[in-house]
Amino acid sequence: MVLDMKDYAPGSTAPPFHPWCRTVTCPYFDDNYTRRAARGADGEIYYVDGKMTYKEWWNSLSKADQDKMKLDLNKHRNLSRDKEQHQNYKKVLGEEMPPFEKFRDLKYNNPNTWKEMQAFYRQKNGGWLPDSMKLALWRDNLRGYNWQAVDFAPKKINDHFKRHGADFGAVSQEQYGTMAKQLLNNSVEGPIDGFITEQGYVFRYDKDTNSFAIGKPDGVIATFYKPTGGQQYWEREKKKYGF
Repeated sequence: MVLDMKDYAPGSTAPPFHPWCRTVTCPYFDDNYTRRAARGADGEIYYVDGKMTYKEWWNSLSKADQDKMKLDLNKHRNLSRDKEQHQNYKKVLGEEMPPFEKFRDLKYNNPNTWKEMQAFYRQKNGGWLPDSMKLALWRDNLRGYNWQAVDFAPKKINDHFKRHGADFGAVSQEQYGTMAKQLLNNSVEGPIDGFITEQGYVFRYDKDTNSFAIGKPDGVIATFYKPTGGQQYWEREKKKYGF
């Protein structure tokens, strides 16, 4: 119903007409509107047929534009959660954590890199990666780029040190871990023998000191001890893995 303002009378020609009335008024224009505004994936306003439904408009978009708009909506809804997540990750990754906007770009536009960061965060936060392990080194190790041993996992060092630390005269867990790291990072030459399995595990054995160590593909030290049987034990290990 269209009324002139001169006839405006609350309770008679205009709301409220009764208690809890939810009727509202709106302006009326004589113009014949045949177009309506829409916003594209690039954020720019454009106009479409006034009779076009939302579903028709959505189906008129390209797959790329639909995907971008879904992503933008998802980012908008997750803003608060992303801020909290960024702070949590920063506590673990430290200086390697990118600024917030770059973090969001990585999270929503680089799924493979984001999955790597998630895996690293969960493992380090759970005590399965050494405190000194860096994301870049961890990633390079897994890809086989200049593999380097780092240290034992915090969850494992106590047990290994209790069982084998005394064999090396180590007075601390740190010293024990350093000795294992040095052996694993040695080149295979002279008294140092070794190999790398198909799965990426690094084996080293020092014939002079009867020291044996294994490093995981990500650079975490798996074990370090003096095997009973010495050289014979080592030869069995090599044969077991086809070396």
